[in-house]
Amino acid sequence: MENSYFKTLIVGVDFSKTSRAAVRMARKLSEKWKSQVIFAHVAFLPPQSSSVPTDVKTELIEGLEKRVASFYKVTANEQVKILSSLNHPGDELAKFARKKKDPLLMVGNAGHNLIARLAMGSTAERLALHSGVPVWIQRGGHFKHLTRALVPYDFSKRGSELLKWAKKFGKAQRLKLDGVYVSKPVPPVLDYQAWMALEDSIMETEAKRFKKLKAKEKNVKFKIQVGDPADKIVDLSKHEDLVIMAPHNSGGWLDSFGSVSAKVVRRSHCPVIVLPNHI
Repeated sequence: MENSYFKTLIVGVDFSKTSRAAVRMARKLSEKWKSQVIFAHVAFLPPQSSSVPTDVKTELIEGLEKRVASFYKVTANEQVKILSSLNHPGDELAKFARKKKDPLLMVGNAGHNLIARLAMGSTAERLALHSGVPVWIQRGGHFKHLTRALVPYDFSKRGSELLKWAKKFGKAQRLKLDGVYVSKPVPPVLDYQAWMALEDSIMETEAKRFKKLKAKEKNVKFKIQVGDPADKIVDLSKHEDLVIMAPHNSGGWLDSFGSVSAKVVRRSHCPVIVLPNHI
């Protein structure tokens, strides 16, 4: 493999416990991948800041750079970037990451309650759906050597693209890949016999497709489960080092409430890497 799978690791930092976990993981991965590490902090500027003299802004930014460098013990091989924004910090991080070569944007995530997500949405969830670059969501504060990864699959074109990328990534990183297809239960109807007939027909079709998939993808250990996709993926993540996902859409900001990817980002027991629409 090449010296670096991702040439640039951009770590979103905000002095929180979760961002420190993301920093630890980034440093471990950079050792393995020989990647450049950039610690990016977004400073919110109120509308009135336009009247602040340039030299004062420069002094403030330099002060933040020193604070980030000191807090995270930045080494000579690492960089600090202060981004100023009037908008959501996730948007600024994504914009910065898109300018870099082969970037991986990394952020910590502790999960958020409903009120917080209604107010502005978790930065991690927002990036997972809208960044346009691969995003690593660090869950938990401990580094685990990557030995296996879970790849959700759903027989769609998007699912096939995800599986192709995951196999390439897994081969480069020497990962064992576990695949999962989650079949949603058929909603019950008043006509019990019709409901049973429909459920049997769907299960038979899915079983045939799944059999062909397992025969084709011999290097991926697939399993089929029935239930809510997000719940099943989160449960399986207890036994994985990484979950690799790709959202099907990235429309409005309310996507995160119904998105399987966002739910997994919020609740996974291990890190999650979310791929953009163009893989």
